[in-house]
Amino acid sequence: MMYGATKRIWNYCNIDIVDLDFLDSSNGFPILYREMNVDCYRLISFNHALSFRECKDGVGVHFYIDDYQFERVWNFPHKYINILKSFSVVFSPDFSMFRGMPQAMLIWNHYRSQALAQYWQNHGIRVIPSLNWADETSYQFSFSGVPAEGTVSVSTVGAMHCASSYRYWQAGMAEAVQRLRPKRILAYGEPVEFDAGGAEVVWFQSEHLKRMRTYNHKKGCTKHLGKGAQSPRARFLVSHPGVVYEVAKRLQIPRNDWEDFYQEVILRCLQTSDHYDPHRGSLIGWSRCFAELVALNFRKQNKSKFLNFDDSCASSSFE
Repeated sequence: MMYGATKRIWNYCNIDIVDLDFLDSSNGFPILYREMNVDCYRLISFNHALSFRECKDGVGVHFYIDDYQFERVWNFPHKYINILKSFSVVFSPDFSMFRGMPQAMLIWNHYRSQALAQYWQNHGIRVIPSLNWADETSYQFSFSGVPAEGTVSVSTVGAMHCASSYRYWQAGMAEAVQRLRPKRILAYGEPVEFDAGGAEVVWFQSEHLKRMRTYNHKKGCTKHLGKGAQSPRARFLVSHPGVVYEVAKRLQIPRNDWEDFYQEVILRCLQTSDHYDPHRGSLIGWSRCFAELVALNFRKQNKSKFLNFDDSCASSSFE
């Protein structure tokens, strides 16, 4: 029988999401099922998954972003199952593994990635393992639990920062290919040369970089600022998420909901006509006011979380 305190610690460490009968016998990392034929033609980052409103057939979700933007999937693993299940494929979380980090942290981050990936697979989500490592000392556990001769993913983000980073990436990738013998590699980022060991390599470029390049190309010739990405409000809020988080804090939106709220603000911003007049006030004040309007609607949609919420505050409408 599990006592109350023990159960709380058990749940806090997310041991309840792991199949304890399906662990790597050598070191206890959760084992994943092998994925072979994966139809994926587009990737979006996890922090855009909630606000994604296009067709999701053939769309995958990756976690090649800063850890703080997806730490919530570990803190609240049950909350994001339905969101991830709506996409064709999901990459396992890419918790950071940097050279110089204590080995205990490297092991913990690989364990968390495998645990969540196994949990998602057990809920019917197609999961592709994300390869990650630090230096040669991490090879002994970095690929544990990852199935051989299947489909894997890898990112080159950060690999080209300097010559030494590229060498470590090349060495780690060679080790992964030798150990896992993958049939297909879904590579995210700027293409680089490497020995894939005969595996099919499919490259995906960062959609953020695509958008920035498109914007920079049009920047000099755009005369009319209307809806969507041309909106000065949208551009400002994308570049200054702290404005949205400040509104969330002031209106007592729980911190674990801040990312969801931020995505809702950006989505509404892209869907709402832009009528900014610089002579009537600052862009930051006008953007903050818009975020407050979205916050009222966000609180109404999540009313059960806000015990002190007043329905009379939710009467505001969007322009």
